[in-house]
Amino acid sequence: MTHTYILYNPEAGRGKARRSAWKLYRKLRDEPTSLLDLTHIEDLPSFFAGLEPEDRFILCGGDGTLHRFINAVDTVSMPEHLYYCPCGDGCDFWYDLDRASEDRLVDLSRYLKALPRVVVDGTTRLFLNSVGGGIDGYCCEENHRLLKSGGRAGNYKPIARRGVLGRFHPCGAVVTVDGVKRRYEKVWLAPVLNGRYSGGMLCAPEQDRLIADHTVSLLVIHDAGRLKMLSVISAIKKGKHTKYTDAVDVFSGHELLVQFDRPCPLQIDGETIRDVTEYRVSA
Repeated sequence: MTHTYILYNPEAGRGKARRSAWKLYRKLRDEPTSLLDLTHIEDLPSFFAGLEPEDRFILCGGDGTLHRFINAVDTVSMPEHLYYCPCGDGCDFWYDLDRASEDRLVDLSRYLKALPRVVVDGTTRLFLNSVGGGIDGYCCEENHRLLKSGGRAGNYKPIARRGVLGRFHPCGAVVTVDGVKRRYEKVWLAPVLNGRYSGGMLCAPEQDRLIADHTVSLLVIHDAGRLKMLSVISAIKKGKHTKYTDAVDVFSGHELLVQFDRPCPLQIDGETIRDVTEYRVSA
């Protein structure tokens, strides 16, 4: 008989994942079901290897939970019946799928194959949604600072606006896409995206995470004054920023390198890394 394992991250969504996991558990209590705290499983590959092929797994958490999960397991040999229930502060993956709110489970298996890799300070990580430096890294850093100080998780758009109005300072950068190098003197934002969303913003409207050639998109927002940048930030929410052709460039490729003139905060699926001068993506 099929056994269902509900795996949750107790830190996700400030307890939201735990509550959602318990709701699922109560809903399925008439079937063979186990409720497990992900932080108590020391070796996930060994855990999966010891279970039956027909068993079902439901992962409860947000983008950060997914990021830590894909970097803790072998995504190529994942269980066949692996599902995701979104219940974190960040849900870029869920937004990208355009899922209806009443349909809370999605089959993860097709989305975990051939994920892009990012190298930062000699460490390689897989990522599911996006990696980027500039004001997106700043927003993640500010959001984490708010949470650590006992505040509530902030919406990225107002944090970005405050950054544009003076707290964030753009810098020069060199971006290289499949061997073609370009220099920018004033970069506000430079994320590489596997999906369309980053921080709840529709940064790469044309990106397809299931595209056959596995290319990713690089968005560069550059050489805009602070007032114009406010308009660009507002437009990103609905993916309308590409109309600012003098300040927005979008590239597609397999090998991408972004080098900043000074250390910047970097976000990888919403997880912050401080003082990064360059990152390299292989798709």
